[in-house]
Amino acid sequence: MNRRTFLSYTFATLAGAGVATAFYRTRQAPQEAVAGAGDLEQTLLRIYDPENSQITASFPDVSSFDEARQLLEDAGLVAGGRMQPAAMEHARLNDPIVEFGGWQRFESELLLLLAAQHLVNENFTRGTGDTTTFAFDKYTVYNGSDFYGHAIDAFRIDTNEDYLALMQCMDLCTQTPACNFITLGKSTHPIPEKQNVCWLVDERHGVRQEKHYFAAKKK
Repeated sequence: MNRRTFLSYTFATLAGAGVATAFYRTRQAPQEAVAGAGDLEQTLLRIYDPENSQITASFPDVSSFDEARQLLEDAGLVAGGRMQPAAMEHARLNDPIVEFGGWQRFESELLLLLAAQHLVNENFTRGTGDTTTFAFDKYTVYNGSDFYGHAIDAFRIDTNEDYLALMQCMDLCTQTPACNFITLGKSTHPIPEKQNVCWLVDERHGVRQEKHYFAAKKK
C-alpha cells in the first residue's frame, strides 16, 4: 500500500466522522446514534483531538473558527454549513501531502483539524464565564446557560471532555421523543454530583446564566 492510499483510508475515516465513544448512563442507548454525523460543527466536534492543539501555531494568520471555516469554504470543502463529499473525494486524490506533528497529512485534513481546534477553543474552554450560542442541525446550544424545568430523565456521562459529553447528551435527547431541551453540567462544575450530568427536559420553565452548564433546545 503506497502512502497516498494509506492516507486516503485515514482521511476517509476522518471525513466520515465515524467516532463512537463509550459512555455510561442509567439505561442503554443505540450506539449508532452516537456515531451519526451532522452539520459542520457537529462533524468537527467528532474529529477533534486534543493531541492536535499545536495546529493553531502552524496557521498563525487564522485566529478564529469563523476564519478557519472560511478557509474550508474557499477550498470548496464546506458549503451551506455542510461537508461536501465530492470535494472531499477530490482532496483525497489530489491534495498535497504535508508533514504535521511527525505525521504525513493531506492539506485539507489539516484545515479540518484547524477548524475543529478553534471551535473547541472558543466554546469549550474550561471554566469560561462567557455565554455563547452556536447551532447544530437539530439543536441550538448555549454555553453558560442552565435550562430549568421538568426533567424527564438524567444521565451521568463518563467523559471529562465537555465537547464529547455535549454530543452524547444531545444524542440521548434525540432518542427521546418527549425531550425538547437539555442541560449538561460541565466537568468543572463545583458540585461533583452535577459534573457530566445530562438532564433531559420536556418543559422549560426558565433559564439561568451559569458558566458551569451547557443548555440546548431541539429545533
